[in-house]
Amino acid sequence: MMTGTNVQFGTVVGAIIAMPSLFGQLSLWWHIYLLELVILLVVLAALPFMPESPGYLMSCNNDSEARKSIKFFWNCPDDEIDSLLLEIKANMKQSAASMSLLDVWKNRTTRRGAIVGIVVCFAMAFTGIA
Repeated sequence: MMTGTNVQFGTVVGAIIAMPSLFGQLSLWWHIYLLELVILLVVLAALPFMPESPGYLMSCNNDSEARKSIKFFWNCPDDEIDSLLLEIKANMKQSAASMSLLDVWKNRTTRRGAIVGIVVCFAMAFTGIA
């Protein structure tokens, strides 16, 4: 949900910034890419200081770092961290069972989801969205 909201927000802001009436001159088009580059560099500079996700740390069997990561990202009390760790482990076990492409087409639910995804991808490609 949040990713889709951010993508839509970025699309609207980009469309507003790209209006010729905003910058006033055709020669200033490159400012949009400069702004994008500045944002990218800020994120890349901050990334090494961000902790890994709790799910990744749990998959590496690093429970103590996963606790710190949960504390950082979710800012929850210590008594909730254990239940969150158990929930992450349960989700990892459930998602560990992988399906082959043939299994996706045999199961009615996953087949429907795959067909919807394929139709959406084709629609996006042929309408010029992506």
